[in-house]
Amino acid sequence: MKILPAAFLATLLLVQQASARIGETLEQCIQRYGPVVEKKKATLTDSDPEACIFSKGGVTIFTELRGGVVWRMVFRIQSMVADEADTLLRANMPESGGWSNSLEVNGLSYRLSSDRRRIAVITPPAIRGGVASLELATKDFAEAKRRALLARSAELAELAKRRKTTNENLKGF
Repeated sequence: MKILPAAFLATLLLVQQASARIGETLEQCIQRYGPVVEKKKATLTDSDPEACIFSKGGVTIFTELRGGVVWRMVFRIQSMVADEADTLLRANMPESGGWSNSLEVNGLSYRLSSDRRRIAVITPPAIRGGVASLELATKDFAEAKRRALLARSAELAELAKRRKTTNENLKGF
């Protein structure tokens, strides 16, 4: 009988140690995951210029910040199992509740937090035994990403309008 409470306590401690990642500062991430192993250019101009990558326990953690606070995280794990994804989802659960049931679209699994302020996307590995990822982002990040994609789409549409499709464009091919 003492095994069950010990297992429950260990699980509870694991979830508590892993909680509140979205919204943490870079310093808090360093305390949680260890030193930054790599810095890359952020994916959005609304983000701080550099995204930070950590590695802990076989998990690669990509963090993107805005105003010094994490607003997007991507966890990459080789052969991620459902329990690992669930633990990461619980650890990033908003105070007001949980996550929606998953919505499967084109092989990806989407979830929305109960407060509608966070989105989670699970991407399965492309090959058996490959790397799977769990992306967590704030609603603000998702909206900024949408604006950036719409702006890029408009740029490409304008470029296509200006481009001439005559044989002169193909000289030298």
